[in-house]
Amino acid sequence: MDSEPGTLSITFSQYRDWLSNPVHDLASAIEEASKQSQIRPLERRKDAWSIACMTRGAIQRRLLGHSDNLAAVDSESLLGFMWASLAV
Repeated sequence: MDSEPGTLSITFSQYRDWLSNPVHDLASAIEEASKQSQIRPLERRKDAWSIACMTRGAIQRRLLGHSDNLAAVDSESLLGFMWASLAV
């Protein structure tokens, strides 16, 4: 997983492998919620990956010190954006 000693980096392929099960579960939840008309019809796998990437980006931003907000504020903002895109 490390490209060289002292640094942590992963390839895109490793990233996809690492997140494949959670994204699959999220895609299934999106499909079920869509069938029950709780959210609008979506491209479940594409949108599950989009949510995973946005979440990763928010975490990375915090870890790199690019956010002065409390974690709860960043989480609320991200969840609000996601919900607005999913809502019926």
